[in-house]
Amino acid sequence: MIKLIQGANNLRILNDEIDFIRCIEIAFSGKIHAESLLPESWQLFANNKKIICLNFGNSNTNEIINFEGNINIHNVYMYDGNSSRYKAKVIIERANTWEEYNDIFNLSSEYYENLFAKGSLRSGIIKATKIVRNNLNTIGDEFYLVDGSSYKGDYHMHEDGQAMTGGVHNMKSVNIYRKDSRGRIVDTVRNKRKNKFYKSSLNLVQKKKAKSDDATSDRPSSGSQGVSEIEGGQGFTGNTAYGGGTD
Repeated sequence: MIKLIQGANNLRILNDEIDFIRCIEIAFSGKIHAESLLPESWQLFANNKKIICLNFGNSNTNEIINFEGNINIHNVYMYDGNSSRYKAKVIIERANTWEEYNDIFNLSSEYYENLFAKGSLRSGIIKATKIVRNNLNTIGDEFYLVDGSSYKGDYHMHEDGQAMTGGVHNMKSVNIYRKDSRGRIVDTVRNKRKNKFYKSSLNLVQKKKAKSDDATSDRPSSGSQGVSEIEGGQGFTGNTAYGGGTD
């Protein structure tokens, strides 16, 4: 069984069914500020309705994000390397560690099972979902400043795909970009070429979809429905929740 565990301030996975996870699709409501805990080979995109995690390498993951705010998970789907879709069971917890469970249990006369209840952590006023991946590093010839010069050093990445200088966001952070095969700066957030960027990313999920459509059209576990929903946009090829690249 595959489970998405929602702790007091984190999302994590318990998986004993899929050998290799290519994509995680989380539909939710609410607003959160979060830090991605995904491995370096993963990329995360998000808006105020959905979180998409894409695996570009060979590493699986258990941790997804640490967050603060209010989140209500509606459904979670995961895709393997063959684009087959699996629905994950959502487990909501009030605490993240055994020590936290123990403290609550000692102060309560309720049964232990009552520590598991639907609910969300609320923290201040959060107007839009923002997810950042901090403390990344590039040795050069990967990202470029707007003038075309190569950037080397610490950087962080926001949920719309925008990379910025600095291990964590600060007032001096500026956008950094990749280049295409012709050496031109590619703005994956505002440029029209971003559609090609997202579609090429999603090819990792749907690479075998065309071959399997006829054979699996009657199977409810097929990945075609979920992939179609992702490809259809859901806000990812239009305005994102964090399109400006600044806090």
